[in-house]
Amino acid sequence: MKAELIKTVTVQNNIRMSGYEGEYIFEKISASKVFYEQDLLNKWFPCDNTKIVYDIGANIGNHTVFFATATPQSQIFSFEPIPENFAMLMRNIADNGLEDRVRAFQIAVGEEPGIVYMNITQDANYGSASIVSDGNDSGTYMVEMVPIDNLDLPAPDFIKIDVEGFELSVLRGMKNTLKNLNNVIVWIEVDEKNASGVYSLMHELGFGISTFDIEMNNNIVWTKPNDTCLDDECLFVNLLVESSKKIRENRIVIKEGREKYRVVTQQYGSLKSSYEDQTGQLSEARGKFHEITKKHSELQGRFEELSGVKDEIFSLLKEREKTTRQLEEINKKNFDRLSDALEQYNQLYKDFEDLRKENYEHASLRKKNAVLLRENDEVMSQLADFLTVIKRDMQLASKQNAYLKNENELYRRKLSKITDTWYGKTALWGYRLLKKTKRSLLAWRMGK
Repeated sequence: MKAELIKTVTVQNNIRMSGYEGEYIFEKISASKVFYEQDLLNKWFPCDNTKIVYDIGANIGNHTVFFATATPQSQIFSFEPIPENFAMLMRNIADNGLEDRVRAFQIAVGEEPGIVYMNITQDANYGSASIVSDGNDSGTYMVEMVPIDNLDLPAPDFIKIDVEGFELSVLRGMKNTLKNLNNVIVWIEVDEKNASGVYSLMHELGFGISTFDIEMNNNIVWTKPNDTCLDDECLFVNLLVESSKKIRENRIVIKEGREKYRVVTQQYGSLKSSYEDQTGQLSEARGKFHEITKKHSELQGRFEELSGVKDEIFSLLKEREKTTRQLEEINKKNFDRLSDALEQYNQLYKDFEDLRKENYEHASLRKKNAVLLRENDEVMSQLADFLTVIKRDMQLASKQNAYLKNENELYRRKLSKITDTWYGKTALWGYRLLKKTKRSLLAWRMGK
């Protein structure tokens, strides 16, 4: 048995039932939100006076949980040999707090004690487990078989037997138990091949057919004392044969319907997956469109901001160029004045040297030298005055130069805030290229 997803549903009175997804009986419970065979359970199970119940072939515990919850005073003995079904049976017992009143046996029930092999005959119906001749097939279970007569159990008031064609062996293994019972109900799902043997054995043990339902399965209710509604073995066998034939036909139709449903479900799943993929692609495209629109708005804003920055850059460049020209003019004037002063100083110094040489060479000219010295003193005084004026002008020029330097630094910082950005660097590069072009053009004209 392959691993399946376990699901849980809630049926009447908040009863929890768990099972394997896709399994026939559990899917019936899940779809209807009632117990499997709910109508038969309501009709055939006496809730008032039932104290001991045997559930032989308990599967996942559908009937066991119903028996236990419908009769709070009863004790249930459940038998299920398949490990996966038994695990789910125990889970459903525990989930509904029935551990004190339900005793579960992981064994097969039959005529003789021993070991038998069992296999699931229908993949989607774990209740279709039946006994096979050997354990060589894959998916075969080796289980213990015990007759009911060998178990020390209290006498039952109600027995349900659903063992997929092995009911005659089960009945033979509990002949002593059935023989000693009175006022008991036995609900058996009878396979057509066992119809005659079951009928004969039950009549031998004093049971008669009380009622039956052969619409979906050959469910026969036997009671003791014999209160039969069908006292003809041949009629009973023929009835089950015809019923089994119709059931097989119905099962074929159901199987075909399930296959069609499976195909439609697969197609629906494929279409749903394709729709979800297309929906995802559409959502992704919408997201990209919104992202592109957002980026477009951001770029438009940056473009407008860049236009304003460009104007500011050109304005600053013009101011800087103007300040640079003024600074160059002031520096040129100061340089010219300084050059003139130096030339006058050099000329006076040269004259002084010439006079001194003449004084040494011609003692007679000392008086004239003294006059010249006085004149030189006067000139030196004038030169000192002139140098003082020049020094004052230089200090003034230095202050102006410092002011212009500070102002130039301020413009440089403002310009740096712009030139650090990519568009500022681009504008500065354009300005330098233009300036270089002008210089090249001027040099070319001068050379020409």
